[in-house]
Amino acid sequence: MRTQYIFVITFLSIILPNYLFSQCPDPTTNDNEICGPGTAELTASGSTSIYGWYDAATNGQFLGIGSSFNTPYISSTTSFYTAAYDAATKDIITLDGNDDYIAIENYSYNLNTYTEVTVEAWVKPTNGNPQVIASFDRSEYWRLEIAGSGAGQGQVGWDIFTNAGQLDFGSNTRVDDGEWHHVAGVYDNGTVSIYIDGELDATTNVGTAFGSG
Repeated sequence: MRTQYIFVITFLSIILPNYLFSQCPDPTTNDNEICGPGTAELTASGSTSIYGWYDAATNGQFLGIGSSFNTPYISSTTSFYTAAYDAATKDIITLDGNDDYIAIENYSYNLNTYTEVTVEAWVKPTNGNPQVIASFDRSEYWRLEIAGSGAGQGQVGWDIFTNAGQLDFGSNTRVDDGEWHHVAGVYDNGTVSIYIDGELDATTNVGTAFGSG
């Protein structure tokens, strides 16, 4: 008598990277099974037509893209993972400036003797409303932002807590013109600097180390 083996292929909907909050919902997927070793076609559906396929939920190897996916050759029960991409931009996430954010998992500071940090990003603000670009608790470490009020409205804010106290530092140039700008906040052994499109825009000096510890 010939023995038949059934291998179950499970696959889960995920959004990558881990702890990512966006407009892209989890794709709709279904488990599949094959009789004996081989490959199988998996499918995903949802609000977009662009899906990435991975072999792990986090730090997984990218296996392919599309609403259908042919698995590698398998000979045991195997799980695969899929993530929805934004159909318009082909990005995993589109931030609309309201309540979306990306949180970096398992990243922390635990001292108050750090002497260097650089935070940089591409931004395209269309108005002078306050917008946080990246933050690690302004009153304990740092925050890069678009200022939203007063004389600094629309300018880059680089807020950093040092052993000399809290510094809220602003750029000279506004970036709320609807164009892409590369912005960077730098702390280097007491020198605080803001760069816009690769050019030094503003600088000052404060403290000798950052962080509240």
